[in-house]
Amino acid sequence: MDFIQIINSYQFIPNREKIIESINKPKDIYFRVNVLKDDEQKILNALQRYNISFIKVDSIKGYYKLNINDKQLIELSKTPEHLFGFIYIQELSSAISIDSFFKTIYNNIKNKDEVIVVDLCASPGGKSILLVDRFLRNDKNSLKNLILISNDIGNRIENLLTNIIRLGVLNVIVTNCDARFFPELNKNVDIVIADVPCSSESHVVDKMYYSPSKHSKFINRITDIQRDILFRAYSISSNYILYSTCTFNLHENEEIVDNLLIRTQNVDILKPYLDNNLSFEKGIIKYNEVIFNEKLENSVRIYPYHYNSGGIFFSILVKGKIDQKLDNIRSFAELVELQNIDEFLIIKNDFIYSNYLGNFGIPLEIINDYIFFQKFKQSKIEYFKKNEILKEDIYITLLKKYLKKQKGPLKVESFGIKALRYIKPISDFKITSNLLSIFSKYITKNYVSLKFDLNLLIEFLLRKKIELSSNNFLDINIIKDYPYVAVKFNDLVIGCALNYKDYIVSEIPTTKANFLISALNNNLVNK
Repeated sequence: MDFIQIINSYQFIPNREKIIESINKPKDIYFRVNVLKDDEQKILNALQRYNISFIKVDSIKGYYKLNINDKQLIELSKTPEHLFGFIYIQELSSAISIDSFFKTIYNNIKNKDEVIVVDLCASPGGKSILLVDRFLRNDKNSLKNLILISNDIGNRIENLLTNIIRLGVLNVIVTNCDARFFPELNKNVDIVIADVPCSSESHVVDKMYYSPSKHSKFINRITDIQRDILFRAYSISSNYILYSTCTFNLHENEEIVDNLLIRTQNVDILKPYLDNNLSFEKGIIKYNEVIFNEKLENSVRIYPYHYNSGGIFFSILVKGKIDQKLDNIRSFAELVELQNIDEFLIIKNDFIYSNYLGNFGIPLEIINDYIFFQKFKQSKIEYFKKNEILKEDIYITLLKKYLKKQKGPLKVESFGIKALRYIKPISDFKITSNLLSIFSKYITKNYVSLKFDLNLLIEFLLRKKIELSSNNFLDINIIKDYPYVAVKFNDLVIGCALNYKDYIVSEIPTTKANFLISALNNNLVNK
């Protein structure tokens, strides 16, 4: 049985022929503007300088659909704006699931002093990072109260970390744990996202080694995992659960959720908030002899033909007051105040302002929204007692709490983004490019603006000397005696450079720079 036969066997899908037609059809490209870093209109203006054309997606804030045109100077995915995290490319169906979920539950949680979110299968991070964006767009102060725990397992962590750092998400703790055994917390978890591993039937064209003959066997195996993950989501959640897949069959979708409803007496499926002009199908409640709980009609099915994008299934679940445990797993973790953890030293914000960020015009009241800290080992406690600041890197976060494992397989992979690197040969700290990019919208002085020239940008990324002259820069606004300068390209801060008074040299990490250079060079050669 080939994939076309598999799709045709799913008679519950309307317009099956359209799904088959879409298998080899180029998908539309959608992207989100990352307002964590800078102003939306400024970022859109930057894209338009490449002759990139797009239209606004009216139903979802901050989303745009790319219009491919012959005059476009560079692929969207290879623009510096994408590579430096000012935009995020994401299928519209994925965005709809999170946007709908947020709009459905927001009024019930917006006044909470603290909102805790656990994303059990987070990589590459698009869904949980989008949830952060939704909170920010509704209330700028809400990020201070949002704790996001983004979890995945094994080598999937790398992509997750890359995107979190690239987009500058600062209220996240990244953990490594099999989702089926994720620990219970000492605090109420308001939201659990269970975007479970699946057979990915909506992306089968992207799977080089897809085997139709093994498809049913894979579904049989993966449904056991999905069921366990959803049970775990139920056990650790005190309120809302979002269950989703990017596949079509009933076994991985309605059947999994129905199984949870059968095993519990306190779960409801909420009717999702969806804009009137959105296209979708309701969840299946009856197919041939199979009958599911009628609540499943509130689930949402989006097929590739709805938006010429990926497909998705999602259900928004809410728990009642009665609590049940669906497994015997006993693993625990605690969210602990950062100041009470021996392994962290909190750095005074006045120090960061006076010696570093204040030199870029960033107001102290903005800096005070963040926490700067150092990590150190127990062996350095005596040193810490005698010194205000350690000879260690300094990190930045929005969170006042850290996750500590008490029992079970959980491992914290990352907390905070490196803000200042301690350099032993000079016995001093260097500002990281990530830090300046995070504060892009607030930098008003001590910066230079590279001319809009991709070849010049490549020269800069290669760490060549760029003379401080009008031949290379649109604007030069620097503190001559300060060793670091913020570098703008296309009116957006892309990183840090060393200031040698007559010229600058990039401080963007070599690994990141080489990736950018490769993307830009390939684009220029193709042009």
